[in-house]
Amino acid sequence: MAQKQNFSFLADHLSLDFVGTEFRRSGEYQDRLETFDDLREWLKQAGLLGSPEAVALAKHCSAKTSERVLGAARELRKSIRTAAEAIIDGKLVPPGPIRAINGLLIKRDGHFQIERRSAQLERRFVSEMADPLALLAPLAEAAADLLCDGNPALIRKCADESCDLLFYDSTKNHRRRWCSMSACGNRAKVAAHRARQRVA
Repeated sequence: MAQKQNFSFLADHLSLDFVGTEFRRSGEYQDRLETFDDLREWLKQAGLLGSPEAVALAKHCSAKTSERVLGAARELRKSIRTAAEAIIDGKLVPPGPIRAINGLLIKRDGHFQIERRSAQLERRFVSEMADPLALLAPLAEAAADLLCDGNPALIRKCADESCDLLFYDSTKNHRRRWCSMSACGNRAKVAAHRARQRVA
């Protein structure tokens, strides 16, 4: 059995973390969602595969259905990236990504109900998943949240020109520049330090 991947969640917005499963860094292309199992593991690590209905649906997909869901996930990922990059460039989001996101939003079957958790009352969405594409509906909802309720000025691209990862700048002063300080940010600091040493 293949070893499960550990996915990074650094973008401060679920939909942009999903976009980050496909990236180019220093000219090297990576797609971390090569199989349906990869997608299922990402959904699990993202906390979107917690309900028994979702787990059962993901486990019992036929090979053909798994490929269909993986293809739809990749199309959604591309749509979110296209929409976010349009916003970053100060352009209107094209209609194609909106159609793709709306096409998955309607797959969400279920209802909210109130449940008691100790002394607290909690609203919980109870899924009635029938169509396997419903597995992607929470991601479509996250994308809708980003596009409709997020601050467009805080959707950013990593400042490293060789990296195309996106993030939502939720820092206090809104001056985040890197997808990750431990990766691109650190490389930039090392390069700046070397440049200062050459000048000195």
